Amino acid sequence: MSARTLNDQLFHEVLEATGYLIGGQPAPGVTLGDEATANRRFRSFKPNGKWRGESALTVYFKLEPEPPSEERIARWRREIWNEGQSPLLWVISQNKIDLYNGFARPLDAGDARTSRLRTFEKLAGELEELDRLAGRFAMETGRFWEHNVAKSIHRGTSVNQELLSDLASLERDLLQSGMARLDAQGLIGRSIFAQYLVDRGIATPEFLNELCGENALSDVLRDERNADSLFDWLRKAFNGDMFPNNGHPDRPEHLRRVANFLDAEDPRTGQRTLFPYQFNIIPVGFISSIYEQFVQADPTIRGSTGGTDVHYTTLGCRFLLMTGATLGLANRAAGSDSSLCRLYVDQGIDRFASGKYASNHATGFMVGYVILGTPAAAAGGVNDQLKRRGRPAEQLELSSPCEPWVRKSCHRRPSGGPIRLLHAFLDWSLGGEAARRSGYGAQRSAARPVADKRERTGLTPRPRLPQRP
Repeated sequence: MSARTLNDQLFHEVLEATGYLIGGQPAPGVTLGDEATANRRFRSFKPNGKWRGESALTVYFKLEPEPPSEERIARWRREIWNEGQSPLLWVISQNKIDLYNGFARPLDAGDARTSRLRTFEKLAGELEELDRLAGRFAMETGRFWEHNVAKSIHRGTSVNQELLSDLASLERDLLQSGMARLDAQGLIGRSIFAQYLVDRGIATPEFLNELCGENALSDVLRDERNADSLFDWLRKAFNGDMFPNNGHPDRPEHLRRVANFLDAEDPRTGQRTLFPYQFNIIPVGFISSIYEQFVQADPTIRGSTGGTDVHYTTLGCRFLLMTGATLGLANRAAGSDSSLCRLYVDQGIDRFASGKYASNHATGFMVGYVILGTPAAAAGGVNDQLKRRGRPAEQLELSSPCEPWVRKSCHRRPSGGPIRLLHAFLDWSLGGEAARRSGYGAQRSAARPVADKRERTGLTPRPRLPQRP
């Protein structure tokens, strides 16, 4: 019998003994092989299986012929932590099954040892104990959380809570150094959004170097002139209104504090640790809701302009629309991210339909900036989500054959008449109509040719900056 066959047999034996397989077939909520990695953004971690409960809580199963090194486990665990949905990682090898805490904040050293919850030998008696502790029945009924071993798994150390806490701490430092709250939140928002673009491979090191003369975002922020160049590009690329600075320039000491945050440098000791966040893995909806909670801690910016009843969701809608388009929300042919389409419905359309937005009005308006793909494909991705929810009557339709980028839809409300929405999907891709009308496309053609990798991202870089004296 081959080693691979033995490993597969071991994997199935463990999952069968703990209820995740029934008669050799996946139990409800269990997926195996490539299906277990579908729609995941992991870099190095490739699970052999997963169980996902009705609350989206996830358990990952990883099979290894030999016990993996602590460094590999730390890399896997960091990616799982950034996804924010899995309290447990099972690592199954020939002689043992190790359970790891998926919600513990990653550590620079000793991460695997610190996050290991329990080790089970592959013996019949121990498999029975593993089943009682963390088998499918224990997870689905919640009995797992009654055990002592589960008491070290805290939601408070999950990625969304840690990021929210770290942003609040960063804001507090900026305020103590004399920065106004709105200016501090604007600087943090611009910097986090830029790091998001870097981690997703949209703003590559080559792009940053051409634009600002530095390869790393933290190095860009340590130079006031470089930071101005980057933020100026963000304003032009994303229509100017994301994270405004209210006309107050960012001071060098404030930029350095944000750069220290991205480098995980302690502002008091100067020592660096591990920056745990990977924005290419953290779900877009998490980032959006975390930043929205962070900003809305200040009661002076609640999203409504008073009597006009126009709503500005601090990050939720604008971040979603812009980053969704940037990453290919609109381009189903290139493999769209269905979670972004779902959030467009959840955090946009459904907030109008529930009356949270424009409750006293019969018409609403949404804008999407399409950086990759086409407006038609953007509307199609949203329609796919509505169709899956059994809402075909609410699908986006052409408003006029002469304006293919404008769609309309109608949605019932709990009380009163329906809300009619207009959706404008503005084509800001290279050569797109909106880019040409704004002159931004002309600016792109004036720039010197860029590297092929950056060309494929659909970004529109500024002309080369003047040489420094």
